[in-house]
Amino acid sequence: MKKNIVPDEYFTEQEFNIDEYVVDESKIIGLLGPNASVDQILKFELCSLISRKISIEKMSYSEVEEITGLNQSDISKIINHHLERFTIDRLLRTYSFLESPKKIWASLKSISDQIEKNIA
Repeated sequence: MKKNIVPDEYFTEQEFNIDEYVVDESKIIGLLGPNASVDQILKFELCSLISRKISIEKMSYSEVEEITGLNQSDISKIINHHLERFTIDRLLRTYSFLESPKKIWASLKSISDQIEKNIA
C-alpha cells in the first residue's frame, strides 16, 4: 500500500477531503501529525462519525441542516474535517441530533480506546 506523504503546512487553514489521505482510522496520527493533542484526535473522530452517519443515511445537506440547525457551510466543514472551526461540545451536540444515545456512548468508548492506543 502506497503511503501518502503530505507536508504539515498543507493542513494549516486548509479545508480538505479526508478520504483522499486516510485509508483507515489507524492513520489519524499520521494525518494530524506526531504531536496531535487529545482534543484534535477527539474532534477528528467526531467529525468522522458525523460524516459517516450522513453518508450511510444518504442525507442531503438540507436534511442535516434541518435536523442539526447547522448551516450547510458548517456541515461541509465537518465532513471535510476542518477541526479548528468547532469545539468538542458543538461536534458532540451535532452528533447527538443524528444518532441514538446508546450508539453515541458506544462511539465515545471506541474513540477513547483509539486515543489511548495512539497516545500510549
